[in-house]
Amino acid sequence: MKIHPTSDYVFFSVIEEKKETKGIILSDISQEKQLTGRGVVESVGPEVKLVKIGNKIIFNAIPGICKSFDLDGKKLYFLQEKQVYGIIK
Repeated sequence: MKIHPTSDYVFFSVIEEKKETKGIILSDISQEKQLTGRGVVESVGPEVKLVKIGNKIIFNAIPGICKSFDLDGKKLYFLQEKQVYGIIK
């Protein structure tokens, strides 16, 4: 199934990476008050100007603003384009 966001929304999946720092394994995704990390853009709305499908992005989302949903067994998140902090090249 294909789904397209409206307005300036971006749908993305989260890239889960683990880093090791002095014997402690940290996830790029904070499960506490904010969802932070990296993602891959899956779909963009018609008013999105800079972010393209397939871009790897850096985002920081506050729960309640960043929502998620399951589509065909894949968990996707959505944010407005202005909540994307950067594009990884």
